[in-house]
Amino acid sequence: MEDSTFVFLNPEHPKTVAQRRKYFVVEGGKNRKALVYDPDIVYTTSFFTNFCDLNSMELRMGPVHLNIAQHFEKMPIRYTLRSTRLAPKPDGTPGPMEEECFCTIAFDLVDE
Repeated sequence: MEDSTFVFLNPEHPKTVAQRRKYFVVEGGKNRKALVYDPDIVYTTSFFTNFCDLNSMELRMGPVHLNIAQHFEKMPIRYTLRSTRLAPKPDGTPGPMEEECFCTIAFDLVDE
């Protein structure tokens, strides 16, 4: 296995979020389409949501504050990463493009 940070440590590659987004969308996504994932390399990432702290299992949405740990004792937590672009519905009105799903991450909580 190799360290996956090489993707953005190369001086020719963008470093900030805005630079990476621009890098992968220029010329119709030329750089994104050219990127090939190597199955022998472990790629890592981190993700978060402003509404839920996975360390404390606290859900905070406006005035609602709940501990949600008990709801995930027997089922996995799932995050689905998908496009935020809107695609027209059959009647022509804007709507979510549900079929553009990039990946789903699922994990179970375990006691140590």
